[in-house]
Amino acid sequence: MSRKRNKLKLKLKICSVMMVFSFVGLAFMMKQRNTYFGVKVYYNQEDSKWAEIPYDTEESTIGTSGCGVTAMAMVLSTLKDRTIDPVELANYSIENGYCEGYTKRQFFSDIINEEKYKLGLTRVSGEETEVLKELLSDGKHMAIAIMKPGHFTKEGHYIVIYDGQVLYNHKKNGKVKASEFIFKNECDEYWIYSKAY
Repeated sequence: MSRKRNKLKLKLKICSVMMVFSFVGLAFMMKQRNTYFGVKVYYNQEDSKWAEIPYDTEESTIGTSGCGVTAMAMVLSTLKDRTIDPVELANYSIENGYCEGYTKRQFFSDIINEEKYKLGLTRVSGEETEVLKELLSDGKHMAIAIMKPGHFTKEGHYIVIYDGQVLYNHKKNGKVKASEFIFKNECDEYWIYSKAY
C-alpha cells in the first residue's frame, strides 16, 4: 500500500487552545456507507453559552477544562439523536466524581452504562488503526481517541472521531493534516461507540 494511502489525511478544526490539561475534542469522519447518522452534532467548548460555567472550581471552567465533556456530548448527541450538551455532562461529571480539573478517563466508559446515555463500546489499542478504520467506515460508529502528549498538545487530549474528517471544536476553525503514523505513535487507546440495541 502506498504511503499516500497509508495516511488518514485528517482535516482538523481547532477545538480549544486554553485548557488546564489541553484535552481536545474533535470528530474524524470516514466516508459513509449505510450511515444512520442524521444531524452530526458539533459543540464549541468556548461557546458563550457555557464557556464561563465553573467545572468543579471557579478557576476551572468548561471553556478552559471541559473539552472531555464537550467531546462526549458530541458523541452522545449524535448517536442518541437528542440534545445532550456540555453543561449536562459537566454536571454529571462533577456529581459523580469524574472531574479533577480535567475529565477522568473513567468517565468515558462509565457514563454509557446509565440508561439514558447507554451506548455500545469497543476498546482497541492506539496501534490498531485498521480496526478503527474498519468500524468507522460503516458510518455507524464514533470513537474517542485518548491521545498522549505530542503532535497536538504538550499534555494530551481526547479526540472524537467519525465518518470522513477531523473537527476540533473551536471558533477559529483552523485546519491541519495528521498522518496515521502520528495516531499509531501518540494514541494510547480508541474507545469506539455505537448505538445500544
